[in-house]
Amino acid sequence: MRIIPMLLSTLISITASADETLELQDVVTRFAEARRGIESYSVTITATVDDAGKPRRLTDGTTHVPDEKLVSFTLEMVSDQKRGQMVVARLNRFEDIASGQQENKKWQVWMTDPKRSDAEQRRTGLLLSGGTRPEFFDPLALGIALGHEYRAGTPLAKIVQNYSHWHSWITTPTRDGLAQFGSKDAVYLEFDLQKDASPVEVHSRRGNSTPYEARLDVSKIDGHWLPTKADVVYGDQKQRLQFTWNRFNASVEHRFSLDDISNLYQIRVPVSYTHLTL
Repeated sequence: MRIIPMLLSTLISITASADETLELQDVVTRFAEARRGIESYSVTITATVDDAGKPRRLTDGTTHVPDEKLVSFTLEMVSDQKRGQMVVARLNRFEDIASGQQENKKWQVWMTDPKRSDAEQRRTGLLLSGGTRPEFFDPLALGIALGHEYRAGTPLAKIVQNYSHWHSWITTPTRDGLAQFGSKDAVYLEFDLQKDASPVEVHSRRGNSTPYEARLDVSKIDGHWLPTKADVVYGDQKQRLQFTWNRFNASVEHRFSLDDISNLYQIRVPVSYTHLTL
């Protein structure tokens, strides 16, 4: 088996002195390996949002003038990593631009289908409430996800795979243990090597893509470095995120019960789903 020696070589290279160089892919690999010890989690993310509410140019050439803007949201995620199953629930709060009055929209609740889900893509699932699949991100990948991956819920495994196809970026670690790659005017990533190579900053300003950046505070929770706060900018929207890790590496099987989901979020699950054994 050559995998173990290769992995050991990677870890040794990353813990080397600040005078030695590192490759981006090696740092991403170390980060991903540290997250592999996470088998399940339940997290609540609350966010305040500063949204300019500006008119937006649509792909068909027309201009959309919004009458409301997002001011906050709550995002709840439960994940069983081994089964590749996840429940995502999101509650948005909007403000009417003309009157300033705020209101909550109903919960958007979506669950991957364990019988059809692609664990790397999470493209298939069951929409339990809300009309559309909620916008979400993989909390384990925050800091290495780029803008489109942040909004699409692209999972860590797929993002790591994407980085393996990048050209090799080389850096020399700073004296305080930071590995910095790229440029803040284009694509930039920063990792804290003293905290399991956790990403702490990312910028993406490529071509015509929407500008995106994130800065993270990470803390050690049950032996794993995880985000506890984050400031995210996507286009004209600024989000301040607060993470509460409710359950970690413990059974979350009960959270996939359709009855429990209905009661928790006060929704009516479509009748066509009630026969499913999940």
